[in-house]
Amino acid sequence: MSSQEFTQWIAYNNLDPIGDVRQDYNAALIARTIAQVNAKKGKVYKLEDFKLDFEGPEKMKDPKDIMNFFRLLSKK
Repeated sequence: MSSQEFTQWIAYNNLDPIGDVRQDYNAALIARTIAQVNAKKGKVYKLEDFKLDFEGPEKMKDPKDIMNFFRLLSKK
């Protein structure tokens, strides 16, 4: 593969990812669907609720925040 062809594949991948980003999207879609069919009436999940965010800041650094998160999940 030439350098030019490799550069073209990188550009194409930036437009339409063919790697882990797409797999994360697919996994989030499946998780959302399973959660939605088992949700209480009126509860609507968004895809963003299940997508992984590798580039964003860590939102729960404090162990208390993590425990509160799991307490909220157990109440559903």
